[in-house]
Amino acid sequence: MQALSRLGLTALFTTLVLALVGALFNNEYAFYTSWGDLLGDPPEDTPRHPVIVAMRGLPGSPESYNKLDHFYTRLDKAVSDRRIAAPIVVVPQLNRTPDNDRSASTTRTACRPRRGSPRRCRRG
Repeated sequence: MQALSRLGLTALFTTLVLALVGALFNNEYAFYTSWGDLLGDPPEDTPRHPVIVAMRGLPGSPESYNKLDHFYTRLDKAVSDRRIAAPIVVVPQLNRTPDNDRSASTTRTACRPRRGSPRRCRRG
């Protein structure tokens, strides 16, 4: 009986320590902003935007999409016709070479803010 009691107290203490460490890390790094966020239940008033990951073939670069005006024209038309919400378009650079492989602090993005987008682009 005493061994079972010790085992129960050890499990309770371990659970409390892990919960405390988890709460401290969450407060520091903001992994979850609310209990609903932790449990996967986002509030209904959270705006949702489709995310388009535009992958170019090789060779290609994010700047290639700036040359495809019909890509942006079609997106603008779909947003203005209310067929889709203002999307977040992600265009990664796929072909990195030693010449263009710069650190994140100096890398330029081929970011083109669109009408109705929730945020403006940040350039590095």
